[in-house]
Amino acid sequence: MSEPTTTSTTQDKEPSNANNSKSEIISFCSRHSAGIEECLSRYKRKWYLTYSRAYGIAQPPGTRIVCSLNVPDEKVSEEHAKRHFWLNPETLYSAPYKPDDPDYATQKFISSPIHILLDAEPSIVRLTGRTRAEKSRARDAGGKQVACFEVEVTIPEEGLLRQCYYCLGWEDGTERYKPCGDDMFWCPRCESKGSLASGINSTFEKLTRDSLIPFLDRYSFPRDNLYNYS
Repeated sequence: MSEPTTTSTTQDKEPSNANNSKSEIISFCSRHSAGIEECLSRYKRKWYLTYSRAYGIAQPPGTRIVCSLNVPDEKVSEEHAKRHFWLNPETLYSAPYKPDDPDYATQKFISSPIHILLDAEPSIVRLTGRTRAEKSRARDAGGKQVACFEVEVTIPEEGLLRQCYYCLGWEDGTERYKPCGDDMFWCPRCESKGSLASGINSTFEKLTRDSLIPFLDRYSFPRDNLYNYS
């Protein structure tokens, strides 16, 4: 009897090295996102829905985070948390996910994270079939308990949008940011300056641009920061 033949799969061909400059950011869209392309981002156990690029007038400068998608689960392993999360987005309103509704295919739930993620093209996540109760983080829910779906991320780690830990800049698709620590990345400019100089500049910018100036000027906003982990 002949030995079974091993067939190479798409997963086998995915780049496994986060430094791989050929790896691409994976952006997606759905009928619920009003034509705006979005991405997934992650820091440790916390997941985010992010804009794939700066949309200018739609958001203040430095804003790329649409919303955080979950409450970090410290009870699961790090490996599990890198591929799964309990979907409980911090958003303005909550909309029920009812794909069995006969009219669902024609309905639009604009800006609803659960609908954007589960109806994304290309597909980026899938439901594991598990649910659990959590206090809703949607502002219109009043903190009531809701059933949260467990989501499995199906795109490779290299497809996530990255932010520079030091200058808080975001990838723009021209060059991938490289790792500089545990789930941390830095842009080519900060990498060329080194960690000491970049760290000093980062501290100054965060104290002034993200704290003092927004405090003094109500029309100024702090920049989005994936690394504000809570």
